Amino acid sequence: MKLLTMFFLVAVGVTASAAPTFRLVNRHVTAEFNSNGLVSLGAATVRKFSVTETLPSLQIDGNLLTLRQERVHLAKQTLSYVFDSGTYQVEVVYELQPTWSFVSKQIRVTRNSSGKFTIDHVHSLELALNRPTNIRSAGGASAYLIDSSGDQEGLFVAQQNPFPEANLHNGLSLGYTPKIIWDTKYGAFESDRILLGPWKKSGCTISMPTVREWQYVPDPLEKVATAPEIDLGAYDAIRRCIDDLTIVHPSKSLKIHIPWCENDYQIDLAKPGGPAQYERIIDQAKAIGCDTVLFTPQNSNVSTRSESTDAWAWESLLWLGYGPKIRKGEWNVEDGPIHPSVQHFLNYAKERHVQLLAYVYPTLAWSQNPEWTRWASESKLPLGGYIGADTGNRDFQDWFVRTLVKFCDRTGLAGVSFDHWWIAYDQPTASSRYAQWYGCRRILEELRRARPNMVIDGRQQYQNFGPWTWLGGSYPHPTSSDEQPASFSAFPDLHTDRVSGDRQRYASYWYTVRNFVPPVLNPGFLTHQTQRNTPDGFTTEPFRVKDWDVLGWRYSVLSSVGTAPYNSVVSMIPARDPEEAATFSKTDKKWFADWISWPDRHRDLIAYTRPILGQPMVGKVDGTSMINRDHGFLFLYNPNYGVKSAHLVLDRSIGIEFGDLFVVRQVEPVAKTLGIWHRGDQLDILITGTCATVLQVSPAVSKPLQVLNAFGRASLRGGELEVEALQGEYGTKKLVQVSLPPNTQVRTARANGQLVPFFVKNGVASLAITFEGEPFAPAQWVPLEFSGVNKLSATGSFTVPHWVLRQLTRRKLAWPVSYTPDDLTASWLGPDRLLLFLSIAEASDQMAVSLVIDGKPYPLKKAYNSVYKEVNSPGTFVGFYADVAALADGAKHTVQLSLPKTLTPGQFQGLYFDNVEAELTSHVVPQR
Repeated sequence: MKLLTMFFLVAVGVTASAAPTFRLVNRHVTAEFNSNGLVSLGAATVRKFSVTETLPSLQIDGNLLTLRQERVHLAKQTLSYVFDSGTYQVEVVYELQPTWSFVSKQIRVTRNSSGKFTIDHVHSLELALNRPTNIRSAGGASAYLIDSSGDQEGLFVAQQNPFPEANLHNGLSLGYTPKIIWDTKYGAFESDRILLGPWKKSGCTISMPTVREWQYVPDPLEKVATAPEIDLGAYDAIRRCIDDLTIVHPSKSLKIHIPWCENDYQIDLAKPGGPAQYERIIDQAKAIGCDTVLFTPQNSNVSTRSESTDAWAWESLLWLGYGPKIRKGEWNVEDGPIHPSVQHFLNYAKERHVQLLAYVYPTLAWSQNPEWTRWASESKLPLGGYIGADTGNRDFQDWFVRTLVKFCDRTGLAGVSFDHWWIAYDQPTASSRYAQWYGCRRILEELRRARPNMVIDGRQQYQNFGPWTWLGGSYPHPTSSDEQPASFSAFPDLHTDRVSGDRQRYASYWYTVRNFVPPVLNPGFLTHQTQRNTPDGFTTEPFRVKDWDVLGWRYSVLSSVGTAPYNSVVSMIPARDPEEAATFSKTDKKWFADWISWPDRHRDLIAYTRPILGQPMVGKVDGTSMINRDHGFLFLYNPNYGVKSAHLVLDRSIGIEFGDLFVVRQVEPVAKTLGIWHRGDQLDILITGTCATVLQVSPAVSKPLQVLNAFGRASLRGGELEVEALQGEYGTKKLVQVSLPPNTQVRTARANGQLVPFFVKNGVASLAITFEGEPFAPAQWVPLEFSGVNKLSATGSFTVPHWVLRQLTRRKLAWPVSYTPDDLTASWLGPDRLLLFLSIAEASDQMAVSLVIDGKPYPLKKAYNSVYKEVNSPGTFVGFYADVAALADGAKHTVQLSLPKTLTPGQFQGLYFDNVEAELTSHVVPQR
């Protein structure tokens, strides 16, 4: 199913009076104009679209302006139409910068006398085309697509705000109703840009997200195939446009740690042990590769939680602890005394080459000017909670920017993290919704212009207002919503970091596909936020300090780096708890640091990041491509417990444009060669359950005695083929292929010294190899036979090999962190436990399930991503599981399972083991 379309024919011919008179040209775009406006637009290799424009219209102070054209002015990169309306001068400016692949149209209004006026309505574009044309929404970014049946070319048109008023009948009409008060002292009023650019059909499409990642659908591949979609050519054109208009492109990727995700507000720097605990956070953040840390501990030397007026009572954490005092005007950011406890951490971070961020809420009841909060008092709304300054107030915007810049300059901070930013007030005495949004955008962009290298971490609420809001920030809200476990529904998985990774990839897909966000603005999110609520409710006391997901964090890191490589926003790290901090190994720290700096080593690929295989969801594999012409990487994710296949074609659908022969190597989780394929070949890559897989694609040259689909060394002497240094998982079978010299005969074949069966075909020897031991995969599946009318009763059997128990024992020695019974309420802690998981999509903790092992009822536990049950957030329930470590004895065990009657067919995904990692051996079973 495609996007909704409308077909029309506008009977407009290109007459003599419409003949082109002016041109704006660069190597990407040619735009032609006559005395009335645009008449054609296209690229050098794309047929130009002939169009007819009608003059824009403006309503100011309730009156529709009458425009009289005075002159047309052509400059190197702009074409301006100047109009007079008596009180106002209006200039319609078309712009084409040298690097742009689009044309910008903007209206500038100047009043001939000083004073204020209200821009009521802006009708920016009235566009007609002179042949049968298809116009439809692009799905986001206030963008629309124009093309004709049978053509290989199209146009996109976008309005640079989230308030489009569009009419798709008889052409494309675009405008908006700002109702913004303007003062001549601000300079000329400039409308939000209209952006017009050509695109070429690619034959490849990207589908829009239609369900959440945790929702069950019977056929996920069919769901993706029938989702609304956009041609890759149009998608790339709009995303390049947003990228070109992004104010600053950092010279390196951002690597930021957010300690509130490990509940750093529970740390009071004024109490014994507090400073040492926070120093440990900074040290650990640096060790895993982060060079920026958000500073949000409590500090009762400076302020207390009881002084907070915001809805969440976090104000005492803001502005390095000076939040309440700055709001009340009691502490001057330029010369107010800095407490030694604060100065200590400014110095400590600087010594360790770590920069700090201040946590800031724009929406507070600032006391500096009563006009900023007048709207709330006139509406008889109490100040505090979610009610504060009207961000549509220009004076507030200017003060806020000045204050932030001065504060950062004085303290040496890297920037700010914005939260609690409510820009959707809908009150008659407040600024219009547009004006509030405009103020939000202006604050971000003015900060960026004042300090180009400033880090601007974006949170509530402006992630909801689209990409034209985010051009000045570093990125919008990671995960696109609050990251607390109770704020979103969890994917069915026992490991919270894998749940978080699945959530992050869905958010990234939404940002990149629905909002066309380029990589430089796309927010990553690594690990998870620790639960804040005890069974009795919220607490500010130290709570759940041990929370490192030993077996889930790597999946989360690869989920983020592979989908949003430029902005690694790191959440919970093992730092607050001394045991976790000391046990986290140098090897793990290096792996973490290497991957979040990976984008800086592959800058040539990051611009080509785009999703493949459709949105993340239950029942299928999703992925990302980063391929430039003939080389790059594929990141593939299987969020399910069962093994799934990724169907790929080595062509432009994954970014390959050139070359013929390619070698595909697996980088993670285990380095190995998968094989050599020709361009256009299909690859079916099996992805282990709950696994992130990274593949490298590069040009290949076929040569004799090359091991084609594994890591290994091959030699041939006297007709004996020897392949060495092979590894594989216990009990697995593999057909290892070796290219042979011409006219070669092979009499015997050995693998790691053992004789093995083989055959030769088309110059390739294939060795049939079986590795020793009993197979037991990560997320090992228990085969079941179903019975009963509704197939809700099942029986099966399993054997857990002895090597699994040895692995669990080694893990306990490698991670000797002590856990209390309450700690182990979290299913992701205690990584030496062997868990058996009933994987049910959209499960409910009210479901009636039972498990019998070896004829005896076996206790089932309920797992929640929030650790404890959240009455008002049922979506935190992830499923039922049992601890079966005692059954890892090499014996055969029988299992009986009873499922709830409420299940729909396919909703039960299977019975799987958890906490087992792949284990490799080099021992090959000899030919018998």
